[in-house]
Amino acid sequence: MLGFDLDRQIVVATETAIGLIVDAARMPLYFWSQREELAGLTAPMAVATAGVLIGTVIGSRVLVRIPEHRFGRVVAVIVRVGRADDRSRHTE
Repeated sequence: MLGFDLDRQIVVATETAIGLIVDAARMPLYFWSQREELAGLTAPMAVATAGVLIGTVIGSRVLVRIPEHRFGRVVAVIVRVGRADDRSRHTE
């Protein structure tokens, strides 16, 4: 998405919409196939949901402070950090 010369709010909104559509398709399958395991995880799921909501509020406030010309670089750094973290988890 960063390859298209789009406003940062459009990029974030589009990526969020894609994530919501994907989750809306797969979550019912997870809930149906793993219902017994998930029944005992209501408290952690509630905490995770609260974390998502808090992160959304904080993220929207941070987004408006990032200058348009630096947005792509900021996203690239976040992606690199996320990939490095992912790789470190798979090597343990």
